[in-house]
Amino acid sequence: MQFLLCLLAAAAVRGTVIDDATGKPIAGAEVRLALPPGAEVVAETSSDENGDFTFDNPPSGAYVLAAAKDTYLDLPQNSFVHSRISVRPGSEIRVTLPLTRAAVITGKVLDASGRPVRQARVVSVLRRAGPDGVRLIPSAYGAGVDDRGSYRLFGLPPGRHLIAATPAGGPPFLPVYFPGVTDPAKAEPVNLRAGEVRASIDFAVWSSSSATITGRVTGRPEEWADRGVAVSIFPAGGYAAPLQMVNAGRDGRFRFEGVPSGSYVVVAAGPVHGYSTMWSIYDAGMRSGRIQLDAGAGSGGEVEIALSGSVPLEGELTTEGGGTCHSPAQVGLDPLEPVAGPPPVARSDAQGRFRFAELAPVRYRVFTSGLKPGCFVKELRLGGKEMSETLIPDGVSRLRIILTTQSGTVYGRTAAPQATVILTRLGADGEIEPDQKLFAAAGKDGEYRVDPVGPGRYLAIAMRKATSNHYLDPLFWADHKEQSVRAVVEPGANVRVDLPVLVPRENWR
Repeated sequence: MQFLLCLLAAAAVRGTVIDDATGKPIAGAEVRLALPPGAEVVAETSSDENGDFTFDNPPSGAYVLAAAKDTYLDLPQNSFVHSRISVRPGSEIRVTLPLTRAAVITGKVLDASGRPVRQARVVSVLRRAGPDGVRLIPSAYGAGVDDRGSYRLFGLPPGRHLIAATPAGGPPFLPVYFPGVTDPAKAEPVNLRAGEVRASIDFAVWSSSSATITGRVTGRPEEWADRGVAVSIFPAGGYAAPLQMVNAGRDGRFRFEGVPSGSYVVVAAGPVHGYSTMWSIYDAGMRSGRIQLDAGAGSGGEVEIALSGSVPLEGELTTEGGGTCHSPAQVGLDPLEPVAGPPPVARSDAQGRFRFAELAPVRYRVFTSGLKPGCFVKELRLGGKEMSETLIPDGVSRLRIILTTQSGTVYGRTAAPQATVILTRLGADGEIEPDQKLFAAAGKDGEYRVDPVGPGRYLAIAMRKATSNHYLDPLFWADHKEQSVRAVVEPGANVRVDLPVLVPRENWR
């Protein structure tokens, strides 16, 4: 009898992996059953020839399902809605996991004479909100240029992409955006369908008037006699990656040649430990400095960059009411000004404490990841005072991130059945937070429900089918403001938001 009861209590998770566009099953996809929030994998399997998979006898609890296959993508608007499950004794759960076929872009990068620009890299550029306007951030989708000037960008999500050719180790040039402009406001986005292969996205890189920038790095410690100092040059127009890096000599002198006319920020930092594709990697004891300048035709006077010490930032994650929302979690700082090195990330310990040992004293936007399900950021405090999402570390003030399990619900009806509902959180400054998105699928009657929703202000939209990355672009939300609805979510509140179906403008920015 006991054996029979165990059999009756056994649970199962069954499902099918399908192509989101065609609805056809996908065979040979890797499927993982994982525990949130860190997505620790507890079981793996593959879909069969019918796209079907099964996990037998998983313990009771909350899980996240994820499917993957070469040339396909698991888009957030699909995985958020379809992949979260809760297993109870004896339950049999059936799910459908849609994957979206990735797109490809190919083309050439040539100079004004039609010769290949081998020392170039082509990237898909993300637009993100910033305190001084739109920031341009190179995405993970990038490709080098071969000896024929050809490139191939693959694994791209469907939607609109700003494509730029950028320098990669050779003489610096301003990023050239398709169809061949240096002003990103005049760029023509490339609109891709799922699985599309778009050819002939070509670039002509040219040099007009150019300048030579020479300078000297000061404040270099004597013990750095054999340690490198990297000097990077950034365009001042919001592009968040260096155009070129050079090493300062032992006397601190550096030189950039062939720099197009324009405004730049030059950042120096050391001691250098090594290099990655885009950034220098630094040893402990980092010192850095910066200067903003305008480069004209010919050579200007020598500039001086004084190195100064970095500052630490310590803090803690605390949970309102004494619980523990971190397990542990990650705290990240998104630099809003050019810095030496990639965006810093710190991992909290079991008590929620975290530490950034060395930071440049510039503006950063604070973000968190890896919180337990149902946990949200309620408030940020720096030096005991409430703050917005941005800070400038001073080496003294502590950052306290207050978490809460208090949440609300957003529900309502969409004007079309089975629409996709997207909520994006607004920061304290009213800007859209790019990584703070929630999704829901409306039923056949148009009813939807998003639960839980952290306290805060949100914009909500409904789309017939969210098959692109449009919703990641802050300008998409700005250009469709009249088709979105604002919602303020308080702890414990149920907020009704009825939504029209958004009709995307053909020529939104």
